[in-house]
Amino acid sequence: MKGDFTKLSFDKENHYCAVLMQQGRVQLDSDWNEQVQIAEHRYSTFFRDLVGQSGAPAADAMRIERKKDQAGKDTNALVVKSGNYYVDGLLVENEKDLDLPLPYDGVYLYYLDVWRRVVAAAENPDLLEPALGGPDTTARLKTEWLVQNQAMGALTVEEIRKRYCGAWPLIPAPKSGDFWQLTLSTAQMKINSARTQITDNRLYRIEIHAGNFDQKGKAIPQSFKWSRDNGAVVAQAKAIDAATSTITLENAGLNVRNAFNGASHIEVYDALCCRNGTPGYLVDVDMSTLGTGKIIIKNWNFDRALTALESPICIRRWDGKSSSYSFELEGGLKVNFPDKAAFYRNGDYWLIQIRSGSVVGWDEKVSQLPHGVEHHFAALAMVSKNKDKVDIVNLSAVFQPLISGSVSKKGDTIDGDLSVLGRLSVGSGFFNAPLSIAAAADGKIASFFRDKLGHEAWRISQQNGTSPSLSITDSNGNGLTILKGGNVGIGTNNPAAKLEIADGMLKLTQNDCCIEIDPWTGSNGGSIGFVEGGKEKANLYWNKYSKLFLINSTGDSDTSLNLNGGNVGIGTETPISKLDVAGKFRCGNAREHAVGLDSISTISITYVLIDAMQLSINTANNPVLVIMKVPSVRTMNDDCWAFFRLTIDGKEVDASHNHLSSSWTQEVVLTWLGNLTEGKHTIKGEWRNENNGTTLVACGWGSNLAPEKRAPRHIIAIEL
Repeated sequence: MKGDFTKLSFDKENHYCAVLMQQGRVQLDSDWNEQVQIAEHRYSTFFRDLVGQSGAPAADAMRIERKKDQAGKDTNALVVKSGNYYVDGLLVENEKDLDLPLPYDGVYLYYLDVWRRVVAAAENPDLLEPALGGPDTTARLKTEWLVQNQAMGALTVEEIRKRYCGAWPLIPAPKSGDFWQLTLSTAQMKINSARTQITDNRLYRIEIHAGNFDQKGKAIPQSFKWSRDNGAVVAQAKAIDAATSTITLENAGLNVRNAFNGASHIEVYDALCCRNGTPGYLVDVDMSTLGTGKIIIKNWNFDRALTALESPICIRRWDGKSSSYSFELEGGLKVNFPDKAAFYRNGDYWLIQIRSGSVVGWDEKVSQLPHGVEHHFAALAMVSKNKDKVDIVNLSAVFQPLISGSVSKKGDTIDGDLSVLGRLSVGSGFFNAPLSIAAAADGKIASFFRDKLGHEAWRISQQNGTSPSLSITDSNGNGLTILKGGNVGIGTNNPAAKLEIADGMLKLTQNDCCIEIDPWTGSNGGSIGFVEGGKEKANLYWNKYSKLFLINSTGDSDTSLNLNGGNVGIGTETPISKLDVAGKFRCGNAREHAVGLDSISTISITYVLIDAMQLSINTANNPVLVIMKVPSVRTMNDDCWAFFRLTIDGKEVDASHNHLSSSWTQEVVLTWLGNLTEGKHTIKGEWRNENNGTTLVACGWGSNLAPEKRAPRHIIAIEL
């Protein structure tokens, strides 16, 4: 902390809880300041223990959101909302919404950077008391903060959340890419006071003026500045004339002129430097005109226009500067920074207390880390930008007020939102996943509701949208998906049926038996396999290329159709016999089958075809058995006669002379067994009326019967 202090004596390892005044004693500023720091340490420690490393009150949380347009719709612009945030116990207050710049394309972490600085009266004239003539009395300690962003490279959302959300990471061995997230510089300083000739009391401040990187992240050479009075000499500038390189002081009273008398270097800075924690412009000066309230700048090299400087513009005295890692302050007091590759953050400092020519509080054999400025960080959001698309993931940790959001350890009810950014364990103390649930002694995991029958169930559901109600899959959809409408997908995240299994086999097991349903067997088609003892016994198989549907069994099992009295139809949806084939069939080397229709034949005095009783057969010079069966034959008139015959290639091979009646039916069966020459042969079943047309006679094939009781006509040719 910069200021006109005799010393800064607070050390938390002393565990002091108060400073007690004694009667008749001299009062020092260091005692007052130590009491303030004791109270502040207790305050910030309490809130860190209560809130955690960082967090925001749910009702008034500072957070990053999309900026809304005049119509109230979200835009791609970013805004940090007004509210409070606690970071390492420090209260951060934002009174109004602030616009944030959009980053370049990529993934960025937006975070709070919080630190404290001393505000002198020159920086805020309201600290002066006009009634007393405006003397400089006390200073103020202020909490400064910025919303920073950092490119996160290839880190995923979950990796960023795990690393930064709720607690800023500690990095024991940081690399150069980690410097931005360190609370202090890692550079250490040693002193050498063996030949010191300083006889008075001083508080030297050695401060890093330029760290490893500038504000744009560009590597720059390090430089240092030092003051023999803790950088306490500061004054406000009234005007700066770039043409004459002259600074005119706002108040050039005797005390100010004495404080700056003999100075060789000053730092010019403005309100923006204070808000951003950046250094001002360190310049060499000529104090020959100080008596007139003016200071001449020797090396004017501002990279910002004077009109861009924000009031108040101030100057601070420094007694020396160096770009070396080892240099002498004055009077033989030397400092050294052994590690040139360490992290140097601008503004970090070391204090050396000199009392009566002796160094107090330093072991010259040991290097010390900076005494400040300590930065504190808290993640706010992760922002992903790809051209015009901007996505925001909130990383803020929020907490409820104790009066309304406390939960008893013995049991309580949470009737609002619950956000668990770490891991949650239910029923056990093991944290091996984001959610770990251990079943109770009775095996129950949870009971969310009871159905109408009183059955308890774990229900995972949603009310709106089309997203899965439950999805346990990888990024390719491999796993289990249950859609809101009830469709279940295995291997697909968009099941189109109540159960859809993609790119895999369904296996149903019971003891050593199982049924395997594979839609892509050998890349040729699908099959349903029946397995016993690890061996397939039978299968149903469809070959998509040959268009064949097969019923297969292994050599040690029989294949049969046991339909418990039902009929089997091939080519017909209404079979009326045990096996009803509408068309031809083949058995062995050759088996052909023709089936007639149920109808009334016309009167004929010559042989005519009995409804479709014709088939063709190709033989290989083997014996052939031909059977013709015409059941349920009847006539329209009583006492009639009709002839039936079986022909092969137009030659009659068997015939039947039947006496028919309208009141009863008769069955006609004709057979032939013999050899046929190799080639194609035509087999027909025919009939004719014996009465030569003198009597009205017709043959019916049971057409007066109900359809399910009608018996079809058959010709069967079997090559033996």
